[in-house]
Amino acid sequence: MSMNHLTGIRLAPTCKNLQKQTEMKKLFLSCLVLALCLSGCTVSISALDPEVSAPEQPVNSVNCAQNGFEMNLYSDKSVYKAMDIINIWATLQYVSDGDEITIWHGDPYMVFSITDGKDFNMDGMVEDILTSTVLEKDKLYHFDFHKSGGWSADDPNADFWDRFYQEKDLRLPVGEYTVTLRGAFSLSMDTWDNSGLVCELAIKVMG
Repeated sequence: MSMNHLTGIRLAPTCKNLQKQTEMKKLFLSCLVLALCLSGCTVSISALDPEVSAPEQPVNSVNCAQNGFEMNLYSDKSVYKAMDIINIWATLQYVSDGDEITIWHGDPYMVFSITDGKDFNMDGMVEDILTSTVLEKDKLYHFDFHKSGGWSADDPNADFWDRFYQEKDLRLPVGEYTVTLRGAFSLSMDTWDNSGLVCELAIKVMG
């Protein structure tokens, strides 16, 4: 038998091995690509999972303290888009001596107002009655923003104000605003609106 023939016999199995190795490499690469695709799909699905919560936006707030009271004014954002619903609220806490304290006031005794310093003025109104409330020490009292104010029939913006006060939610035109919270109460029934508590918060509405 010639050397060439022997070489042919020895090379035949080597070619088959190379073919098998090539096929195995292709299979391995296919599995790798599939694994990467599945991994990518898993990330996408988890991003849509309702159990995964987005980071909370920081709350816009200001604190003021006077005569043993802590008052805080909050909004859910500092900058809004036009027609966004604006959420505003406040808290009041008595932190001085004694287990409780009696305050004297009209209705309500936490008064919100908003102005842009120009044409928009929502002045909080207080009903002229005298009543009292007992506040427990260290208890946190929560107050949601509510609209109150008025306008005259001959006001050129009377239609706007009519719509504004009829709508429950707070929406503001484009502009920069100061939200004011006043503690309209006193520790004496003789002077029932001199707590000295006033907080001011700046918000902005963009177009």
